[in-house]
Parts: sequence; C-alpha cells; structure tokens
Amino acid sequence: MLAQTLLGGLAIAGQSSDQCQACHQNPDFYAQNPKLYSYYQDWVNSPHASSGLSCSSCHGGDPTVRDADKAHKGVLGTSASKGMLYFKNQPDTCGACHADKAAQFKQSKHYKALQADRIAPTCTTCHRAMNRRPYFREILVKACENCHNPENKEHIPLVAEQAEQALQRLNIAKGYLGWTRVYYESQGWPGQSRCQIDAISTKYEEAVTGVHAFDLVKMHKSSTEILTELKMIFQDAWDKRKEKQ
Repeated sequence: MLAQTLLGGLAIAGQSSDQCQACHQNPDFYAQNPKLYSYYQDWVNSPHASSGLSCSSCHGGDPTVRDADKAHKGVLGTSASKGMLYFKNQPDTCGACHADKAAQFKQSKHYKALQADRIAPTCTTCHRAMNRRPYFREILVKACENCHNPENKEHIPLVAEQAEQALQRLNIAKGYLGWTRVYYESQGWPGQSRCQIDAISTKYEEAVTGVHAFDLVKMHKSSTEILTELKMIFQDAWDKRKEKQ
C-alpha cells in the first residue's frame, strides 16, 4: 500500500497541476508559515524533487485540488502515530524507495529500540527532512551523544567518535574513487581498469548502505579496507599519469 502511494506521487509530481507545489512555492506563503516554505525550498534542490517525488508522496493528501482543507485531508503530522512520517514509521516510508538502507537499519539495535518506544534515531535524525547525505560533522556527534553519554547508564563510550571516523574514511575513499574513475575513463579504460573500478565501487556502495545497520565493528573494518585499497589504486593511476607527462 505504501509503495503504491509513493508511486502514485511520482506520477502526480511530473504534472503541472500539483497544487502542493503551486501553493508552497508562493513567496507570500513565507509570511504565513516560514517553516513549511523553507521545507519547500529544501525539496526543490533535493534528490527527491529530481526523482519526481512530491509533497503528497510522503505526506499524503490530494495534490489535485486547490482548496486547502480538501488538499490536506488525510494528511497526518509527524506526531500522529499513524502518520507516514511518524518517527516509528519512517523506516517503512523511506524504505519504500530505499529498501536496501531500510533493510540494514532494521537489523540495528536502534530500530529495535524504536519499536519498543524507546528513544533512538530514525531516518530524519541523520538525513533531516530532504537531505540525502547526512551532515555528520554537524549532526552525528550530537545525535549520538544524546544517548551515548556518561549520564546514560547504557551508553557505549566513543560511539560518536568511532562512527565519525568510519564515515570520514568513506568520504576520503569517495574522493580517490572519483578521481581514478575519471582518469581511467579519459584513458579509454586500459587493461583491467574498468573491472577494478567497478569492483571497488560495489564495495564502496555496500559499505555506505551497511552504515545504516550501525555496526561499528563492520563500519571500521569495511571503511578501512576500502580506503586502503583505493589509496593503492589511486597511487597506481597517479604514477601512470606522471609517466605520460
């Protein structure tokens, strides 16, 4: 049912008759509700917008009518337990499109805590409302330390630091991966370079997806191995480039 709702939103988002956009993009709306107007501005530049997902895809409602009351009929806020964006429901709502990430998250202790009505992170804790990539330097440490701190008897020391280090390694690895891919592509993919880059790209994407399980041991192992391998690939490509100069 949820997947059908999202797919229905995809079709509607591509039509000019989407009244959600027509209303929320109006600058005059800022005076009435600056928070929702800001959400719209975030959406415009988000991967959700470029993928065709509109307001109704995740919030519900009827984007085909102009009347505000009719358009918002059935829309439930984030505090409503049956709402699509209620904190416990976000893994299923987001998982309708991001199935691999949701599957990893549902293996985590965080998900089990959510289901038990305990305080734990959910999708928008790290990704906010519209952002695909978490601003981990701004959010992750503080988010982790909300629970993982000395005042909490169940806290695990160094969680935030270890998670940040793993994500930083993956971020650096992404830079090496991007450069080597561009370089070998410019050289017509000599030898086994395409297979090599495709293989490490798969490992990288699997590691990024695996982060959602919040398994710090695996995060440390995978991020370290990938960064080490990519440094070697990068160095080899860099040496070949220098030889041709």
